[in-house]
Order: sequence, then structure tokens, then C-alpha cells
Amino acid sequence: MKQKSKGTEQFTEDTSTASLSSTEEQQPQGGVLPRTPPHDQPIEQKLAEMKDMLQRTHADFVNYKKRAEADWEKARQFASVDIVEKLLPILDSFALAVASAKKQETSKEELTKGMEQLYAQFSTLLEKEGLKKMVCVKKPFDPYRQEALMTEERSDVQDGTVLEEFQCGYQFKDKVIRHAKVKIAKAKTQEPKQPETMEVRK
Repeated sequence: MKQKSKGTEQFTEDTSTASLSSTEEQQPQGGVLPRTPPHDQPIEQKLAEMKDMLQRTHADFVNYKKRAEADWEKARQFASVDIVEKLLPILDSFALAVASAKKQETSKEELTKGMEQLYAQFSTLLEKEGLKKMVCVKKPFDPYRQEALMTEERSDVQDGTVLEEFQCGYQFKDKVIRHAKVKIAKAKTQEPKQPETMEVRK
């Protein structure tokens, strides 16, 4: 019984040693086995699929960009259609005013009145669209809304007050589209007092 047991133990030990030796032979230096790609899909095929997907994505983006640019250009071209359509009645009024001015029986007063009506009609339309005329006379000078062309020394108004407007300024909604050209007041410089001279009595 003892001999049979020793033989069994020796056989088991030899088998374990052989398995360990086989495992050590399979492992490379460092003890890490290299990862092999799955046999069902080679890595070259995966790279080709990824490249094709990237090319398709890039082509889709280029096409989207072209469509967006075309839509924007079309919208820009037709953005002024609405305002032009609203200007047509004023254009008709101008045509009537010109035809009336050519008639000899039209007086100067009637012509002036017709031009004033046209101006009011045109101004009302622009105001409805968001155009605002700046009011700057007798107000402090604002360099963000006005452009000073001249200065004038004045003592009766505060320094920097707008005295006169040479050209109107306009803003569209909250954006200044033309600065007003103005003349502003400048404080008078005080002349130095002359020293008093004393008379010398003889």
C-alpha cells in the first residue's frame, strides 16, 4: 500500500511540473501574452470600415454646409422684398407729385404741401420698420452717437452742449447706422488779468 501511494504521489508531482513547464514556455518575456485580433473580423477590415464611415460623415457635412449657405443667400436676397413692397405707394406718390409739378397751374404752396406729405409718409414707414431719428440739439455731446465738426466758445450754456446739427443721425432699433454731425459748445477761457499799475506822484 505504501509503495503504491508513493508511486501515485510521484506521478501527480511529475504531471504538475510538466504543466507548469508548458505554461512557462508559452508565456513570453514579461509574463504578458500578446492580444490577437478576433478571427471573425481582421483589423484591416475594421480600419476600412472606420475610414469609410469617416468619409461618409465628411461628405454629409460638406453637403449640409452647401445647403445652409444656399439657403442663407436666398434669404438675404429676398429679405428686402417686404420693405420694397411697402415703398411702392410712396413711389406712386412721387410720380404724381412730379406730374403735378409739371403743370403750370400748380402753385408753389401746393407743391410744397405735397412734398411735405411725401416726406411724412416716407418717415412714417421707416419708423415702423425700426428707424429712429436722433435728437441731439441742446443735449450733452455723445461721441458714440455724434461727431463734432465744430466748436464755439459760449458762456451761456454748459461745456459740451450740442448747439447745432449739420446732419441728422439715425439708429436702426438699437444700432447707430449714422452719427449726427454737430457743433458743440466750448467753455470760454478766462483771460489773465492785467496787473494794476500804480501811478507815481511827482
